[in-house]
Amino acid sequence: MASLQEGDSDWLETAERIPRSLESYANAIGRNFNRHDIGNKAKETAALASVISCRAVGMIDAAKQVSESTGQVFFEDIVICQPTKKEYESLRIYVPQHIAGFYQPAELRRMIGQVFPVKVIDLKQVVFAKRYNSFKKGEEQQLENEYVALGDINIAEYLLNSQVLQELEDGSERSPIHDVQKGMVNYISDNGVFVLTANLERVFIPNKAFSYKYYSRVLQPQDYVAVGELIDFRFVRGRYEQADDKRKRLGIEGASPNIVGERLSLEKNPQEVIQTFIDAGPGTVASGYITDFNAIKGHYFEIDGAYGYPVRLVASERIRPKLFQNRQKISVVLRQGSYEFATDKTGKPYLKVRATVVYNSTYNEQAGLEDFFDR
Repeated sequence: MASLQEGDSDWLETAERIPRSLESYANAIGRNFNRHDIGNKAKETAALASVISCRAVGMIDAAKQVSESTGQVFFEDIVICQPTKKEYESLRIYVPQHIAGFYQPAELRRMIGQVFPVKVIDLKQVVFAKRYNSFKKGEEQQLENEYVALGDINIAEYLLNSQVLQELEDGSERSPIHDVQKGMVNYISDNGVFVLTANLERVFIPNKAFSYKYYSRVLQPQDYVAVGELIDFRFVRGRYEQADDKRKRLGIEGASPNIVGERLSLEKNPQEVIQTFIDAGPGTVASGYITDFNAIKGHYFEIDGAYGYPVRLVASERIRPKLFQNRQKISVVLRQGSYEFATDKTGKPYLKVRATVVYNSTYNEQAGLEDFFDR
């Protein structure tokens, strides 16, 4: 922090003003609401009605700001948001980092392109109308006030997610809250996928609860999920979490209502896939990918859908390295296989699989041509 010096200016002076045509709209959605109003049901209901969907379209790095209470200068990154509805897309809403969402990527710029719920909390007056001067041309005079819209993602997420938490707490097993939901993949992190519902609730689905493909030795997240994709999922649970040290350093305070989802129940269990394959007996055909290549001892193979259950693939001169290196899908035939249920050292049950397959070159779409051409 530093004291305000003569000539100092903050980022508001260069921010995009609210277009004249949208001042009424901005005023309508900009009803004052802050954390002190949380718990006031009437104000929460009114604030919920004015939460809008926005896309992050830019960033102001280390924006200079002046504290209204102390007059001190400080610096903070600011996210620039644009409403997703076409009729309001010329509006820009500025969201300081400490209120730019309870969960933020390590690099704030990775928020650009994502969609968020935003609550406009203030219309900052940055230019004051001057009196009309009859000696100057009208177009040279500032005859109207100008404003910049400030937004808060934290409050928007709190209001929206709190509703879902309440429904999860109050609803029975037959409640619609437990039905299959539709959401848009908004962000993919190392730990899981963030989904945004049509009502703008933000839901986190851990990797292990997102897809059985997470257990694949071949597939990566980018092979089975993409930002902007619409998916089905279910709400699992939710709770209020206090800000951790990382969030506190960013100035994020208060409890955040976090919702966790899952979609494994909507996929076929790999255990069923491998059991069905083996039960069908020798000669059964399946497709998939080579996961481990060893021309002497033999390879390992992953059957489509049987993620986490690799089987032995007999070595053959027909199995070229490029089939493995290029992750080319091939066909195999079951030679022999069996399975049994066992328990690990911790007492957890698992399916123990023993199966051997051979390369089915006659069924392969490429028929060996992948290793023929030089370019």
